[in-house]
Amino acid sequence: MGDGQPRSHADDGERGPAPEAGGVPVSLRITVDTERCCGSGMCALSAPDVFDQRDGDGTVVLMTQFAPPGRELSVRTASENCPCGAISVSTTVKAGYGDGKD
Repeated sequence: MGDGQPRSHADDGERGPAPEAGGVPVSLRITVDTERCCGSGMCALSAPDVFDQRDGDGTVVLMTQFAPPGRELSVRTASENCPCGAISVSTTVKAGYGDGKD
């Protein structure tokens, strides 16, 4: 999508559950750099259930450290569309995996 237009998250959840690396279930971890945030609000528009903004200055507020199931695409969209590069996403092994309870 190199046309400069924001990506849509309309197909969120249509790609199935969170990706797995070699059969290991993974979660999408979200981190934000509030010092880098310019308050554009693209994140809150892309994933309003994950990102909010402070009333005073519009700085990003992260409401959950991991993308909710089925919302991975909208979180990636928010990260990709952040004009300040304040949002990072990474995959991590799901909590509890390998503890003998799975």
